[in-house]
Order: sequence, then structure tokens, then C-alpha cells
Amino acid sequence: SGVPTDDTTPVLNGTLSAALGAGDTVRIYDGATLIGTATVTGTTWTFATPVLANGSTHTYTAVVADAAGNQGTASAAFSLTIDTTPPAQTTLIASFSDDVGINVGNFGSGVPTDDTTPVLNGTLSAPLGAGDTVRIYDGSTFVGTATVNGTTWSFATPVLADGSSHGYTAVVADAAGNLGTASAALVLTVDTTPPAQTATIGGYTDNVGTIQGSFGTGTSTDDTTPTLTGTLSAALGTGDTVRIYDGATLVGTATVTGTTWSFTPPALANGSTHSYTAVVTDTAGNEGTPSAPLALTVDTTAPTASAS
Repeated sequence: SGVPTDDTTPVLNGTLSAALGAGDTVRIYDGATLIGTATVTGTTWTFATPVLANGSTHTYTAVVADAAGNQGTASAAFSLTIDTTPPAQTTLIASFSDDVGINVGNFGSGVPTDDTTPVLNGTLSAPLGAGDTVRIYDGSTFVGTATVNGTTWSFATPVLADGSSHGYTAVVADAAGNLGTASAALVLTVDTTPPAQTATIGGYTDNVGTIQGSFGTGTSTDDTTPTLTGTLSAALGTGDTVRIYDGATLVGTATVTGTTWSFTPPALANGSTHSYTAVVTDTAGNEGTPSAPLALTVDTTAPTASAS
């Protein structure tokens, strides 16, 4: 009782304290109006209401009547309201949040992710009414209701499988079960597989001073912007990059041509020591196996000794 419904022909269900006698019936009233008799089986009964109008409110009672027309004690009233009007509020899915790996932040539809539990983020055209919810669907499958705060909402997805693709939509539902207009779909693919390609650093190029050329790990240079060069075990896939680290710090992405790459770091300080590694990264943020490090020291200080 008291729960609204979008069913214009709901079926009432009830019980009896004991089986009916011969000729007894269960009479159903809507307010003071007799609307029919129930179908009785043992000590249970059902009654299919006539078609009810949207917005109408009804108060049903049931009472046992005998063949002479005597009526027993009426049941407590059962109230329901018919609501077939969809909610006016609309919603959209603005982004999803990824807090795993190297690509963290909010991303839009069509962006792959290495986060197996991304959080969907959305907005509403207006605050929800009492009893309204934001329902989240993956394709045609209902997966849960969002947490709403004013005109924004969020939804943490269940754990998603590597390689799976999802098309999420959001829709406002009222207490009667009417659905508003569904949002446009946010599409994401889960990718937790690291790239198979590996990168190596062959050396660096020094084009400053009297000693120029290509040099390997463990050497010093007077070039404050030496260019790192390397190779790949295979060509990159679409969206893949070669990321360059100095120790644990990402310093940039390399310029790739086929299976070779190059990278010029920002200007390096005199006396500084660096340990560079290169690693292939895909669009979801998965990183492959890092290269062996290349160490170099920057030395732009002229010797103090003089020759005569």
C-alpha cells in the first residue's frame, strides 16, 4: 500500500482467515464503490482491476459476503496511485574516472582504460524528485543506480574484464518505474595487457664542442641537450608511444619513425647525472618492459689546468 505504479491494470492479492463457505464471495471496493468480486483459491484471492487512469488514486478494501448479502468486516484499506508519466529530468554521462596506472584523470567516450573499476560521472538537468533514481545500463542490462548529489552523480562500475567493451547509458526513473529519456552512450574498452613491443636506447648524440658524435652509457658530455636514440622490436600500434624516463620521472615522449626513435631532453644542468630508460606505452596507459638504462653526466666546466 502507498507505492505508486505505472501498471494501469494492477492485480490485487489477498488472503482469508479461513476458507469460504458455500455461496460466499470476496467483494472488492474502491472507496465506497463495489467494483467486482475476487477469484478465490483456498485461502488466497486475486482481483484484476479495471483499466485505471494516469494520475488517479485508489483506496481498495476487501470484504467477505455470504449468499444472503451479509458482509463481514472489511479489510484495511490498500492505497495506490497510477503514474505513467516519465520523469522530466534528463541526464548525461560526462566522463569516466581512471585512477589506475600512468593515465589517471577523467576521460570521455571511446577512450580505452586500464582501470577495471572506472567511475562514471554525470549531470542532471534538474534535481531529482522524491523517490527518483538514476539507473545505469550497460547496453540493455541494468547494472545499478548512481549516487546523486544535487545535479551531479557518480557510479562505480562492477569489476570489468580485460578486453571487454561497454556502452553505458543513464536514465532517470521515478518511484512508479517510469523511465525518462536515456543519455547518449559512453563507450569504453578495458585493456590491461601491456604492449608486446620493447624499446632499447642505443646511445645519445653530442653535437657541441670539440668531441661530437654518438656515445653510449656511462660517458660524459658537454652538450646540455643531447639527443637520445633507440630502436623498437616492432612497429608501434595505433596510439602507442615511447615514453622516456629519467630515473622515475617521465620527461617526455620520443619521436618515432618505423622502428627507430629519438628524444631530445630539456636543457640539462652542468654537473647533473641522468639515467634514461625508454618504454612502450599504449593508449590505455599500459607500459611494456623498460629498456636498460643509459647513464650520462653533463660537464660544461672547462679544465682549470693550462698548457704552455
